[in-house]
Amino acid sequence: MVIMATLITLSIPRKYASQVTLADEHKELGLLVGLNNSTAWIVQNEANLTEDQGINDPEVYGIILESRDFCKALMQITLDKYNITLGEYLKAIRVSWWKRIEYWLDYLFQKEQPIEEYILDHIQNSLKYSYSYRKGTIIVQYEDQDPEVCYNVVTSAVSLLQSNILKKRNSFYQAQIEGARENRKYARAMYQEALQNYTRYADAHQGNSLMSEQKVIDALEKERDIAFDEYKKVCLQLKRKEFIAMQKAFSFTVLKQASVPLSPIAPSLPTYIIIFLIIGFVFTTWYILYLK
Repeated sequence: MVIMATLITLSIPRKYASQVTLADEHKELGLLVGLNNSTAWIVQNEANLTEDQGINDPEVYGIILESRDFCKALMQITLDKYNITLGEYLKAIRVSWWKRIEYWLDYLFQKEQPIEEYILDHIQNSLKYSYSYRKGTIIVQYEDQDPEVCYNVVTSAVSLLQSNILKKRNSFYQAQIEGARENRKYARAMYQEALQNYTRYADAHQGNSLMSEQKVIDALEKERDIAFDEYKKVCLQLKRKEFIAMQKAFSFTVLKQASVPLSPIAPSLPTYIIIFLIIGFVFTTWYILYLK
């Protein structure tokens, strides 16, 4: 059994994995625009910012990594070792002949998916991720029979993920800026109206000492000051949003760089030995009982 398990293990192609560890940079952007540490964390969880979540909602990264469009982009990257695209590599080199026959049989009889779709399925199954809410990190991993390809693909995946997140966030911030400009326009109009009301009434009753008129002037002055404070507030919000949009800061930081794996993750000889020993034990026990 041990010899059989060893032979099977040696006949199975080795699989390697290269991985990278990421951490979100969203809070640091909040600190850059004058928010303190606590406020930076609060702002990123406000209801009106749910579309701009980073590692605090790791599913955002996962959805992108699992998407078909992301895998299609990844399929077009050039592998330095072979000077061909990942799609060409998987189709010509690493998709086994029996798998290609299976693909073409399915295609001929079902008329649904060409081999390119199976290649995309292979990329989706090989590109894995996991995240830790406690540590605030996400691990991205790619598996292949060639360790250099693993490294090449996972680094390209991180670059594509960075571009995708930044594009999404830039679109979000532009929408936020347009909304802030509308708020500023409204706040300015309200302040100008309050200022005109105060000025008009104060000029018309200048020199009068009636208590009732003074109360109206005080009330109009208070309304003017409140409107001005609100106008300053929305102006500051707009500046903060514009500042964030101008920043070239990354959406996440690479905590642990990818490297070319030296040891395979599969197949595992001890695992196959245990499986065959169990099978042998069950078969032997059944055979002895059958003879009795």
